[in-house]
Amino acid sequence: MNVVIKLFLLSAVLFAASCSKSKTGEEVPPPTTENKETPVEKPFINVKVKDYPDASVKIDDANKKITISFAHPVQLKKMNLDFELAGKVRLRTLQSSFDLLVPYSLNINNNTHQQVYTITGEAKATDYSGWMEDTSFGELPAHIKLFKNITMQEKTGIAYFALVDLAKDYKFNVIGEATGVKVPSAFYDQLPAGQKPSVLINSGYFTYSDTQGMYGVSLLIKEGTTVRHNTSSTDRLGKTYYMTRSAIGMERNGPMEINWVYTDGINAPTYAYPAPAANIEGESPQPKPSFSFPANGRNWRAYTACGAGPIAAKDGKVVPFEKMKQELITGDGSANRPRSAIGLTSDNKMIVYINQGNGFDGLGGYTWEEVGRELVKLGCYDAIHLDGGGSSCMLINGKPLIKGGEVDTPVNPNPNGARQRAVATVVTIN
Repeated sequence: MNVVIKLFLLSAVLFAASCSKSKTGEEVPPPTTENKETPVEKPFINVKVKDYPDASVKIDDANKKITISFAHPVQLKKMNLDFELAGKVRLRTLQSSFDLLVPYSLNINNNTHQQVYTITGEAKATDYSGWMEDTSFGELPAHIKLFKNITMQEKTGIAYFALVDLAKDYKFNVIGEATGVKVPSAFYDQLPAGQKPSVLINSGYFTYSDTQGMYGVSLLIKEGTTVRHNTSSTDRLGKTYYMTRSAIGMERNGPMEINWVYTDGINAPTYAYPAPAANIEGESPQPKPSFSFPANGRNWRAYTACGAGPIAAKDGKVVPFEKMKQELITGDGSANRPRSAIGLTSDNKMIVYINQGNGFDGLGGYTWEEVGRELVKLGCYDAIHLDGGGSSCMLINGKPLIKGGEVDTPVNPNPNGARQRAVATVVTIN
């Protein structure tokens, strides 16, 4: 009986196999149930870039690609996008901020079909014309390169910038205390041999009082602790103005940022804003800054930060001189002077910039706007001026790049630029 059952089953299997063959002997695919809901031909009605209304968006449904182009530098690493979708199309993600430094794969449900569109961000190409790599200041880590220019902004000059790849294992630090000043070389020399930075540049502003001596007046945050806050107010022409000045830094494990900020005391929160309070000296002061003023403020929990200013470029555009003056910084940004600055580029790099001036080698220097234009040309979407003039000093492997510092008189400057000016804070990069 068991043998009969086995023979019957074997016959059934052989019959089924023969039925699966066509007359030509080819496999016949099993029957499928047709999906009656066909995908929408154009699932994206529109894609908007929230922070950049001038962005150009091209949707290529045939190749399932979305290309977002910009005519100026932008922060590709953090693109806030708003999708207008057709019919039953749904995104398979809840995020609204996207890293477009590399093409991003966006998954969607198109009716009952799963599809993948590739989003690509394209910022204005970096223009390094006039700049040459300079290796004369010693060996640098692979993620740092030094460049020099002698004809910037159609003017004879001497300018340098260090290019730091933020995608690599870099270290950004600020050094300084609540009071006291040192020359930049002293900051460098105080560090142990294994911690000496490849790049060191002066940063914040400082002043003098009979009670505190020399002390910084710009934001200084170290390991999450506010050591100094930006000067919060100033009296001008009998009026009290509350100032939103600028700063560069990062939250713990966050990206580098350049913001207008306000802090009303060491233990008070630091607020960050996309635009400054529009104070104009001589006119009625703007309200005291808070979480809600200026608009779109947020609590900036910086882990490492230093203040200075004014902001030289924002969202890939040079900040006009009249807007720079809203930070109420004492100094003539329209004059040709030595300048120090830091910028952040679309391709996730940092530019640490300095130029010579004050008459050394017959060079006057550059204005705030000229430096801003050059930094945007180099691909910076955001950039901040640091203290300039005689304070400008940048060291590469402990060696100063420019002649500058204290001067004897406007007519007869210190001829060798050997006396660095003591400053309150410096930025170091390894």
